[in-house]
Amino acid sequence: MPAVKSSLVQPAYKTEYRVRNWRQYEQGLCSRGYVTTRFSDQVERFTADEAYDKMAVHDLVTARGADLVAPPTKNARLSRSGAAGARARNATVESVREFGRREWKKRRGYYQQARVENSFYRYRQLIGGRLRSRNAAAQETETGIAINVLNRMLELGAPRSEPIHN
Repeated sequence: MPAVKSSLVQPAYKTEYRVRNWRQYEQGLCSRGYVTTRFSDQVERFTADEAYDKMAVHDLVTARGADLVAPPTKNARLSRSGAAGARARNATVESVREFGRREWKKRRGYYQQARVENSFYRYRQLIGGRLRSRNAAAQETETGIAINVLNRMLELGAPRSEPIHN
C-alpha cells in the first residue's frame, strides 16, 4: 500500500458549517469572550476607493446622512436620476471635472484613508494580527498598550519637518 500524505487526507467526521443565524452566532462568540465589532447607525463619513462608486452605495450612504468620499470612475457620467444618492454623486463627478482628480482628493481628505490603512498594516506587522487575551477587558488593555507602544515608536523615529524660509 503506497504512503499517503496526511495533509491531503481529510477526516470524514469533520463537517463544514455555514452560519445561518448571525445573531445567535455573535451571541455565542460573545459568551466565549471573542471580540465582535459593531458599528452604530450614526456614520458621518464613508471613505472608499473607486470600486464603491455605485449608485446603490451612494443611495445607502446618503440615506444614513453620511458623507461619501469615493472618487468616481475615470469614465463617470452624470446620472439623470433625481434621488439623493444620484445628486451627491453628480456633485462629486462635477467637482472632479472642475478641480481634477488629485486636487479633489486633497480637498476631500481622501488621502487620510491611506494613512489609516498604513497604521493598521504597521500594527499587524509589529504587534501581530491577533489578540492574546481572552476576556474583553484584557483585550481592551492589550490593544491600548500596543497602540501606546506604536505611538511611542513613531514619536522616536518620525522625522520632524519644518518649512524653510528664505
